[in-house]
Amino acid sequence: MSKAEEAWSRAAICIDRAQAARSDERRRFFNALRDSWVKAANNHQLAESLEADIRAPGPSGRHRIGIGARLKG
Repeated sequence: MSKAEEAWSRAAICIDRAQAARSDERRRFFNALRDSWVKAANNHQLAESLEADIRAPGPSGRHRIGIGARLKG
C-alpha cells in the first residue's frame, strides 16, 4: 500500500469515528484529524505522481530527470 493509500484509509477511519461520536467535541476532533489525513494523502499523491513522471521514459526512450532534462530534449 502506498503512503497516499494509507493516508486515504486513515481519513476514512476518521470519517467513521466522527459519525459515531456522541459529543460535538469528539466529532470536531475526528473531523480535524480527517482533514489532516486528507492533506497528507494529497501531498503523497502529488509526490508519487511527480516521481512517476520523472521516472517515465521520454519520447527518445531516455528517462527524464527533472525540468532541465525536458528543456534540453
